[in-house]
Amino acid sequence: MTLNPTRAAAALFALVKWLTILAFAAMVTAAIAQVVSRYVFNSPLGWTEELARILMIWWTFAAIGILAFRRKLLAVDAVLLALRGRRHQAVLALGNGLGLIFVGWLAWLSWRLVQLAGTQVSPSLEIPQAWIYMGVALGLSGATFGFAVNLWVDLRRLVSNEDTGPIKATERSDV
Repeated sequence: MTLNPTRAAAALFALVKWLTILAFAAMVTAAIAQVVSRYVFNSPLGWTEELARILMIWWTFAAIGILAFRRKLLAVDAVLLALRGRRHQAVLALGNGLGLIFVGWLAWLSWRLVQLAGTQVSPSLEIPQAWIYMGVALGLSGATFGFAVNLWVDLRRLVSNEDTGPIKATERSDV
């Protein structure tokens, strides 16, 4: 049995999607708890604002990985709409290759940031800053993986001379 990177990535990103939804729900709950405690009970909870901020960092960067894999990141696809066949696949592969390089570099830098955070802790929750920055690093690493899988698919289509034709409206990044 051979491993299909596209299916494996789809399963991984499905899990990440649900974790992102849970993190978003927890962030909203923390923000609501902050508002209620401040304006109803006149006794603000200091930790809820920090928790909401941390969760926003985590779900935002987790979503970047999902969007990269689904080819839903912001893109200028006017050239792709005009191309067919091998040229179309070549431009897709080039875009994913450049995205892979750029986001991979950002992922590497973000892992360095995790290391630099060291023993610093957050003020209210006293969580190590490295854990907070790890959300950025994991999200960018996920986006790197998404770009790599898409590049693999694009190169495979390019080699097999598969004509994907112009992008359908449902596949466009701005829809």
